[in-house]
Amino acid sequence: MAKAGEGCGGPGSLEAELTCPICLSVYQEPVSLGCGHSFCRPCLEEVLGTQQSSQGLSTCPTCRASLEPGVKLQKNFKMRGQSLK
Repeated sequence: MAKAGEGCGGPGSLEAELTCPICLSVYQEPVSLGCGHSFCRPCLEEVLGTQQSSQGLSTCPTCRASLEPGVKLQKNFKMRGQSLK
């Protein structure tokens, strides 16, 4: 029989799901990219701004998928706990 905290990712897995991979804090204004990765809006805007000024193109900070110029950041309603109303 599984003990508390085992299976389903174990202890801390929920915290990992709610943590921005850029700042390593709980998401603030979570947004998603087309590849499905989520980030804090301010963190992602800073990274994309740096990429665009140095390289002229942008990629996902997690998987390096190419992003279209002027990509629109989509609010991550699931992470925000809001409905689509």
